Amino acid sequence: MAKISQPKTRADVKERSQPLVLEGNGDDARAALCIHGFTGTPYEVHLLAHALHDQGLHVSAPLLAGHGHDLKTLRATGHLDWLKSAEDALHELVERTRRATGKRPKVLVAGLSMGGLIALDLARRFPRFSESSTENADVSIDALC
Repeated sequence: MAKISQPKTRADVKERSQPLVLEGNGDDARAALCIHGFTGTPYEVHLLAHALHDQGLHVSAPLLAGHGHDLKTLRATGHLDWLKSAEDALHELVERTRRATGKRPKVLVAGLSMGGLIALDLARRFPRFSESSTENADVSIDALC
C-alpha cells in the first residue's frame, strides 16, 4: 500500500483535491470508481482507491463538479452536475480499462456518503458496467476483489 502523508500546505491540499487515476495490472479487466461525498474531494476515498489498485484494479476517483474549490463554485452546481461528473468518469474508466485489456471491464462503483448515493444510481442505470456498489459500508477490501 502506498504511504500517504497528511497535507501540510495549501498546495498539498490543492494537489489532493485533484482527480485520481490509477492504471491496473496487465490484462486484469477489473476496475473501480470511487466517489467522494458532498463538499469533499477524491482525497476522501484515496485509501480505498489505493487499496483496490494494490489488488490490480484500474481505479478512478473523480472530482465532482463544483467541488474542491470555494463555496461560490459549489453553489453554482447541483445534483445533476454531480451525477454527470460521476457518469462521465464511469464511461472514461470503462473505456480506459477496455483499451488497456481488450476485455469488457467488471466495475465496482463505490462511494462515501453522497458519493454512495451516486454510486447506487450509477449501478442502477448502468448495470452492464457496474457489478456492485457500496454506501457508507464497513467494507473489507478482500471481499471486493
